Amino acid sequence: MSTSNEDQLVQEILLEIYKRLPDAQACSDAGIQTRLRSQTQDLIALARSAASCHARQNDIAEGECTEDNTEQPAQSAHGQTDQSDQAVTEARAGIQAEPGVADSSEHRQEQIRPSTVANASEEPAESLIPDRAAHPDNHQLKQAASSTPQDSGEHPPELSEPTIAPSDRNAAPERSATIDPHRKPGAIPTASLPSAEPALPRLIVTIAANANAGKPYQAAIEARTDSGHPVRILHCDIPTQSGVRYEDGALVGSTPEAGEYRIQVTGACEDIEYPLTASADLIVNHDPKTLWKDIPSDPCAPGWKLDERAFATSGAGGRRLIGASIRGRSHAHTGGFREDDFLLQASTDGRWNIIAVADGAGSASRSRIGSRIATEVAVQQAQAQLLSLGPAAIDEWRVSGDKEPTRALRVMFYQALGTAALEALKAIEEQARYHDADIREYATTLLLATHTHTEIGDLVGTFWVGDGAIALCDQAGGARLLGQPDSGAFSGQTRFLDRSAVDSGQEIMSRIHCAITPALDSLLLMTDGVSDPLFESDNELHSPARWRELQDQLMPLIQTDTATEKLVSWLKFWRKGHHDDRTIVVLY
Repeated sequence: MSTSNEDQLVQEILLEIYKRLPDAQACSDAGIQTRLRSQTQDLIALARSAASCHARQNDIAEGECTEDNTEQPAQSAHGQTDQSDQAVTEARAGIQAEPGVADSSEHRQEQIRPSTVANASEEPAESLIPDRAAHPDNHQLKQAASSTPQDSGEHPPELSEPTIAPSDRNAAPERSATIDPHRKPGAIPTASLPSAEPALPRLIVTIAANANAGKPYQAAIEARTDSGHPVRILHCDIPTQSGVRYEDGALVGSTPEAGEYRIQVTGACEDIEYPLTASADLIVNHDPKTLWKDIPSDPCAPGWKLDERAFATSGAGGRRLIGASIRGRSHAHTGGFREDDFLLQASTDGRWNIIAVADGAGSASRSRIGSRIATEVAVQQAQAQLLSLGPAAIDEWRVSGDKEPTRALRVMFYQALGTAALEALKAIEEQARYHDADIREYATTLLLATHTHTEIGDLVGTFWVGDGAIALCDQAGGARLLGQPDSGAFSGQTRFLDRSAVDSGQEIMSRIHCAITPALDSLLLMTDGVSDPLFESDNELHSPARWRELQDQLMPLIQTDTATEKLVSWLKFWRKGHHDDRTIVVLY
């Protein structure tokens, strides 16, 4: 067989491969794709066998040129030639006998340019192979067409027709769907993808309101699907420690325990055959009172005083005096000190009741000391002045028979109360100098009141600087405020005892009030820790009815054997946002 004959065979095999590959790639049926690829692999094997025969013939020819011209090599060469011719003939027969080749060739013939077929024998075999990136088997085709195996001393395998199982030839491949004859390779499918399975209905549980610890609770609980269909609740699994139970579409409890609880709800819907389940959070809010800490103050700190103090005593004129002071929650929560203070006593001559209440500034580091000094010095100085000036002034007033305070009474109170306030300030200034501290660190308010009973009526004199309140309630049902609180532009701002409050007689007299009542029922002094939460506006502070309400609330507590304990307990009343120190003194 000549070299041109063998080259032509390789070209024919490669051309047939070129025709069949697009059919295998374009076909959407998996069975047909497998069959076409199998045929292509058989053709690749034929191409390799032809190339091997060609290479062996060349080796034999080179051997004849170098050896002696003996009969045996010639016969071997002729034998190999005959063998090659037979292989080529069988290869061509295999190509023509390959099932589906004719159909495939005719189908692809129209797509191949005539010039390409005509020049197939002149172009290299590699040019007939599609680009390797177009199909994973193309790399093997190119290697089979271009590689020339080296002589390894082994005989190449004989070229034989590829074997195709009869079942593969005759059996019709299974198809998953009908092939669209109008569809072209690379076209985008027009049929929509199968939709996902519908989502299962989801249960949504709604609780109308949260609960509050220790308070009766009742709130509706409803269930529905995420599509809005109502769901009938079959069962609610609620932790027993919550103190809440399910009853007829509602959550109820008498004294719920604070915490956050996960409840499991099971419900039924008419459109759904199976029960639905879901979980929800039940929140029981803490009682705000239980969240406050009560950290004791440091007893070793300078100026330390008891966190709570109460005192009751008999006063002049058959009266009773009682007072109580507690540390506010805001101070107890941080281990701070009680900044308030009070002092009450009857004068040594048994004619006067003297009361002082002071509120140390929370922002001043030594205000607890300032409030203590203010009350102690003010009561001491007021008593001294009243013992000296009181008898003469009261006698003059009694002789006059005037029902209103006379000038002599005003002068008496100016001297007694003005001097008490001034001396209290001087004592604080002396304390600050002694400890080389700023006077503002001792900042405090001062409320000072005196009372005496005469045959004309009860006489009361007061001095007031800062916030808080002083009020008088009479037995006729009346009540009035004895002074005016010093309030700043913002909440919590006030004025403290300083030089500006006592620097002139006019300033002192503006802070002094005199009152005469035929029958005194009670006299009340308190810091802003009590007055602010009880009287939330100026109108309430000046309302006689509100003061009578307060007196009626206190009297049952203080007219008992355990008056001091009950008064301390009462001072711990709860008002949201009001957690300052609280001090109150009652004369009754």
